[in-house]
Amino acid sequence: MLMTHVSGLPLTVLLVLVPGLGACPSTGEGEGEGEGEGEGEGEGEGEGEGEGEGEGEIPFLEILDDASDLANLATAGAAIKYVAPVAGVTAQPPVDGRCLFQNMRLQPFHLPFLQSLEGGAALTFADYLTLVLRRPTRVWWGGEVRFLAAPLHPISGGPGIFAWTVYTEDSAGNRLVVDDIRAGFAVMTACAPAFADAFAFVPSSNEQRQTAAAAVDELAAEGIAVFLP
Repeated sequence: MLMTHVSGLPLTVLLVLVPGLGACPSTGEGEGEGEGEGEGEGEGEGEGEGEGEGEGEIPFLEILDDASDLANLATAGAAIKYVAPVAGVTAQPPVDGRCLFQNMRLQPFHLPFLQSLEGGAALTFADYLTLVLRRPTRVWWGGEVRFLAAPLHPISGGPGIFAWTVYTEDSAGNRLVVDDIRAGFAVMTACAPAFADAFAFVPSSNEQRQTAAAAVDELAAEGIAVFLP
C-alpha cells in the first residue's frame, strides 16, 4: 500500500477518519496502519442490533453468528469495520464491553460512527488516536472484516477466508506485534463465531506484513491463520 504521511500520521488515517477527504481501499482490505471509523446511531437490542436509522437498516451488530449477518452490514464482499474492547482494560463508552460491527451503508467512517453512539458525541480525532491506535492508552481494537471466497485457507486449505485486520500506527511503540494478532484472534473468536473455521489475519501495510510473515508458523501452531496476499 502506498503510504503518505502528514504531520507524522499516514494519510490513510486521515482518509478513513475525516469524511470528504476520500476513501482508501480496504485490505482484505485493511486501511493501513492506524485507521478507524465510526458507527451508526441506535442502542443495541437483541443480538447487538441497534435500532435502525430508517428503511429498516440496523446501525451495527454486536456478534456475527450467522453467515447472513454480513449482508446486513455491507454489500457482498465489501469490508466491514469493527471496534472491540481490549481485554483487561476498563470498559469505556460508547463501546463499553461490546464488539461493534458497523453498518457500512449508514456509516462508512469509524470516528463519525463512534460519535453517533450514546456517550460518543464528544470524541475527537485525537481521542481516536489515543484510544485505538496508541498502544499505551489503547482501550479499543479497530479494524475490518470481510469474507473472501477465492483464497484457500492458509491452515485448512479449504476455500474461502474470513479476513480480519487490526489498525495500528506506524510509529515507535505502536507498530503491530505478534501479540496484537493473538488478541485480534480472540476478539474474532468471541464476536464472529459464524466464521470460526475461516478466520485469517491479513496485514494491511508493509510494516504489518513483515511482522506477520515472520510469525506465520508460530501462529499456525496455535491455530491462528495468517493470509499474505
